[in-house]
Amino acid sequence: MCLQHGTDHLDEIRELLASNLSGEGILLEPIVWARLLHKLVPFGPDDRGMAQYFFKTIPSEYWRANFVVPPPVYEWEDIKIIQNANSQPYYLKDIFCHYLYPWVGESIIRGQLNVTDSIFNPESPDDYPSPQDPRLRFLLTMIGSPSIQRAGIDDPSRNIFCRAISGIESFFGLGSVDWGLPPWVPITDFTHHRHAVLKNLYTLLSSDHFGKREVPVKHQRAALVLFLHMVEFTSPLPPFMFRDWCTPDLAAEFVRIAFEDGAWAPKDAFDHPPDLVDELIDRLNLHFPLIVNEAFEYATTQRLFDRLVEKLHYTHNNILNSYYPVPQVLNMFITGLPSSKSESQISRNFLRYLHEPDILFAVCAFLVGGGFREALHDLARLRPNDPAWPVCLQRLREYVYRPAGVPDGYDIHGFLADLTAFLEGGGVGSMAECVA
Repeated sequence: MCLQHGTDHLDEIRELLASNLSGEGILLEPIVWARLLHKLVPFGPDDRGMAQYFFKTIPSEYWRANFVVPPPVYEWEDIKIIQNANSQPYYLKDIFCHYLYPWVGESIIRGQLNVTDSIFNPESPDDYPSPQDPRLRFLLTMIGSPSIQRAGIDDPSRNIFCRAISGIESFFGLGSVDWGLPPWVPITDFTHHRHAVLKNLYTLLSSDHFGKREVPVKHQRAALVLFLHMVEFTSPLPPFMFRDWCTPDLAAEFVRIAFEDGAWAPKDAFDHPPDLVDELIDRLNLHFPLIVNEAFEYATTQRLFDRLVEKLHYTHNNILNSYYPVPQVLNMFITGLPSSKSESQISRNFLRYLHEPDILFAVCAFLVGGGFREALHDLARLRPNDPAWPVCLQRLREYVYRPAGVPDGYDIHGFLADLTAFLEGGGVGSMAECVA
């Protein structure tokens, strides 16, 4: 393989490494893989794709704020191999993830993946000093780059943006939040770092270009979820957020990012809403109720629930399609309306849209089919005497509910009888009391 120092077989070495990036390929000893990589590290412009691959493959613990690079057990020139690497041959990816990632990661950070168009400039004077940690500076440079933001539309393997977002989450220990647990990094630690991240994310989300079509909505959602996490788990907040930072235009943009492209209610039977959609809606609902007010106008003007009518029709004969992805969104609107501070005209327009015959039936079908009694009760209480209810009840009785969406032991006929009794009683009391 011509690994001798000074030989020039870069094309062959590049081809060999590239052919082994899939996680399979040939088995070589750690020192051999390291010597091969040494021929290309630091990665130049011709090796940007390979550098991006290794960036995405770096273990998440590398990005944690308190990560300490294990001492190398072998060094030669720039090569640093950590842990007790034996002579057992392994695949390139395995060797990288166990023994080589700190050395290669440091090189990638220095090379910045050859990004030159980032809005984040660590050298510029600002009210929010650049983080001292080079890893965090690198990640902010990545998410601030328009070319990185646009990459991955047609080729998911080039999705560097979301990996950089994930790296920032790891730095502040936010991965545990997805499991309902607090961050492992206290919210008062790394204050300057947090403020710099918030400032850059806010600049990004409020910029004109980031909301345009060329930036995938998946990337917009990832940035917004991280921003909302950082707002929730930063204390104190930076001075620019002491005032009314969430303008009506920005709130409307947040709502658009959450619901655009219909990912909250995928029509295909085998599609599920991206985790980011659920996470985003949960954050907007629980921690930013003022933003939710913008959602009522968006739902009405964009006819958001028309998608449910299409989804019922599109997947009616597919028993594998579950009801569960949809009710979280419905519940946000149904329970949020009475407590919201929406203008009366916005509320009236939303209620009028919600009680259109086809819309009301589609909404109820998902709630009934999934056994969401409380949400359906709240819906019925909004306008129990609306003339759309009698026809809706009849359609709900005749509808054939898909087995995959119905909880075990769930009595749909009894549920509908409870709902009918509640509505015939003028929406007074609870559904359970109406059949007691």
